[in-house]
Amino acid sequence: MLEGDIKLACDGVFLVGPISDQLNVLRAAWPLEPSEDDLDGFGLWFLSEAPAGLVWIDSDGREFWA
Repeated sequence: MLEGDIKLACDGVFLVGPISDQLNVLRAAWPLEPSEDDLDGFGLWFLSEAPAGLVWIDSDGREFWA
């Protein structure tokens, strides 16, 4: 995130503010324990339940939304 290669977004909109504040959004929502339905620990949570997702930015500025 510091180098601009990754950004956090929700519903097609990039999160704004300091990186620490953006990460705190994820920390606040992070489950204490993986659920039984989460096949690989916390990975599925990140894809299906997290309040923000990752967007990769390549060297040409193209965005790859996850």
